[in-house]
Amino acid sequence: MIIITHEPNWLLDWYWSGDTGQNVRHLICDVLKYRCKLRMAGDLHHYMRHSCNQSDGPAHVQHLLVNGCGGAFLHPTHVFSKFSKFYGASYGSKVAYPSFDDSSKVSFLSVNCLVFSFS
Repeated sequence: MIIITHEPNWLLDWYWSGDTGQNVRHLICDVLKYRCKLRMAGDLHHYMRHSCNQSDGPAHVQHLLVNGCGGAFLHPTHVFSKFSKFYGASYGSKVAYPSFDDSSKVSFLSVNCLVFSFS
């Protein structure tokens, strides 16, 4: 089963300490019961994939995918580099574009250019 939503609530809720997407959670955890293999979203303008690590119990979702590279700019990925838990399961980052390192460098350069231009 594949679930496609507009925005990646799993990342945004983790980042903002929020709790959105209760209806999707109910669908995934209570209705589908471990049958969701892929959850995909766009909205954030980058590409990122996390896969569930081997654990004692089954994962509600095997793979989490953000595919929002169609935008005119790229959102940073490095701010999500420490994301590792979703619905009680452990996840590992498999790929990110831009990479966490490149994203961090671009953000650092952007901030320094802005500070420099206003000084």
